[in-house]
Amino acid sequence: MRLSFYATSKPSPEYLARLKVAARSVYPRGVTLYTATDFSNADLVLDASDTDEEMIAMFEYNASLVPWPGHDHETLYFDIESHNAEKRWDMPVHKFVRTVQWAWGIDGETHFSTNVGDLYTEISKAWGLVAHNGHPFDFSVLLGDDALEWAREGRLFDTMVFGNLANPAPFTFTDRYGRQSWMEVGGKAQVVPHTRKWLSLDNQAYVLGVPGKFGNLEDLARKHNPPKTKKEDLDFGLIPTDDEDFVAYARQDIPALQGLTFGLLKKKKLDDYDWREQMCAAINAQISRNGWLVDKDAAQQRVDEQATKRERILAGLSEKYDFPTEGKSPWASAKGKDAILAALKDFGIVPTEHRDTWPFGKTGPSLAGSVLIEHCTEPEAAEFAQAIAELGGQRPLAGQALQFTHTDNKVHPDITSMQRSGRMSITKPSLGTWTARPVLNSDGSIRVDNSVEKRYFLADPGCVLVEFDMSNADARAVAAMSRDYEFAKRFDDGIDAHELTGRFMFGDELYDTDPANWRQKSKMAAHGFNYGLGAKKLARQLRIDLDHAYKFVDFMHASYPRLIYWQGQVRDAARIGYVVNDWGRKMPVDEDRSFTQAPALHGQSSTRELLFDALIKLPNEILRMLKITVHDAVVFSLPKDRVDELSQTIVESFEIEWNGIKFPLHRGSEAPDWHKAGH
Repeated sequence: MRLSFYATSKPSPEYLARLKVAARSVYPRGVTLYTATDFSNADLVLDASDTDEEMIAMFEYNASLVPWPGHDHETLYFDIESHNAEKRWDMPVHKFVRTVQWAWGIDGETHFSTNVGDLYTEISKAWGLVAHNGHPFDFSVLLGDDALEWAREGRLFDTMVFGNLANPAPFTFTDRYGRQSWMEVGGKAQVVPHTRKWLSLDNQAYVLGVPGKFGNLEDLARKHNPPKTKKEDLDFGLIPTDDEDFVAYARQDIPALQGLTFGLLKKKKLDDYDWREQMCAAINAQISRNGWLVDKDAAQQRVDEQATKRERILAGLSEKYDFPTEGKSPWASAKGKDAILAALKDFGIVPTEHRDTWPFGKTGPSLAGSVLIEHCTEPEAAEFAQAIAELGGQRPLAGQALQFTHTDNKVHPDITSMQRSGRMSITKPSLGTWTARPVLNSDGSIRVDNSVEKRYFLADPGCVLVEFDMSNADARAVAAMSRDYEFAKRFDDGIDAHELTGRFMFGDELYDTDPANWRQKSKMAAHGFNYGLGAKKLARQLRIDLDHAYKFVDFMHASYPRLIYWQGQVRDAARIGYVVNDWGRKMPVDEDRSFTQAPALHGQSSTRELLFDALIKLPNEILRMLKITVHDAVVFSLPKDRVDELSQTIVESFEIEWNGIKFPLHRGSEAPDWHKAGH
């Protein structure tokens, strides 16, 4: 019985009669009958004794198990095999794409070709397109900037995007090969890589019990690459397109995609939020396609400066602590770890004193570069941490800018929304780490910010960069959700809530010794408190006296009772294992972390949703000028002669009022690079 018949036909009496005849021939022994009110877990089947009402109910349910009911015969399920993914920015489509596979309808026959033109012919006839990881890859490669228009018309369906909503990643899972994955390892969050594994086409097919992939692309590549080629250096373009195993692998992606679509839609009925999320993913893909021009000379100069400094630091480390200089990974040897720990101790940093934030494994504290950078905040300690991180392969920001610059002199970052709140993760390069947030010394004072690293990112020719910032968006969102209008007064014009709170916390005398530092501490305290952090944790994270932290917490409880009441409400709601934001996003909550996680997910997701509400309203022309979104800030490259006109449109799209709370948008200066444009 072809499911596509359900999705494209009307249940006329004649059709029902044909179904009954087919049921007798296909299921002569009879089948389990699912009533019209309980289809939640069933692979629906037909029985010759079904009534017309039951047949219609089955028809209606099956008709919903495709992205576009009534148009499945016009729906193209497709996949492409290509050269290595990062080459898509450096090669024309007809050379980058090596094979194409497609089928019409949820159970249509698979077609295969080595000519991408054949797939374009099919696309020209399609009502809608279905692909796995489609927005950042397949749709983007084949449709280019036209993908944004297809998405706005609701004609693109990415099963990976939908899977993240319909079948979100659990804290841990085991794949078909017995390999286990965790969302957190050694106290370090692994949300995005863990979720990527969970949402892979083969794993989702395995989880949902539908046909999966044939073989493994990496194994196929090893057959045709030089012996001992490293995994990251494998060239998929060396696999012959007539290799029988490769053809079988490529063709099987289509039944897997069809089965995955069917399985996911059984778990969750498509709603408006699901389609909105497809549009959000399309906007992220547009940002990747836009790319961002890089000043390679400035970046290289910075890399050279840092290399000289690193060599000096390592020489001193070797001389003073007998740090090993030979071997494959000297920093990971027992002698190397002892030297690093000794150096940390001399900086006044003892990992066992930071167990709430420092990951520990079976052999002791993690000495990964990212962990060292997080905890080493004094100037000399920070340079030491960066040197060790680079030894371990972590590229400095300038190095990332160069590493991921393509032949068009632009970076094209990978952007996903796999965090539970929907917030974006940006890699290749990690533009979210190019931050203006200050780095703090161990005594709590501000040392320096990292915004100078942003100078490598330039406006397009004939354009200037303009950064817009949603002022205090997370806190305003909390005020809107809690309807705590006293709390909202902190954002009134002319009021600097962080200064007022800082003076209350630390006293005028201490505050005036370093206003920028203590104001920043106040801001970070307010942000943490909104999500439920208590005095002890705030004191540790901000490196402030516990008395100051208690004074702040007591002040917040006394001043904003509606905010406190709202926090309690969302924590109670999280007892069922998830919370749902005002847009309809369902976000899983870990039982032992609901106290802080529940309000945090609401706050973070709401800012993210407000951001995309605004971006969706922008015309495609302006979205093609968007360079990046970082939390509540957006950066555009605008033509010099249209800055005021386009800025007005951007501001009008972003500025809203929600539950009586206004959300203003601040515009930065016009500048040739991101550093000067930042504010």
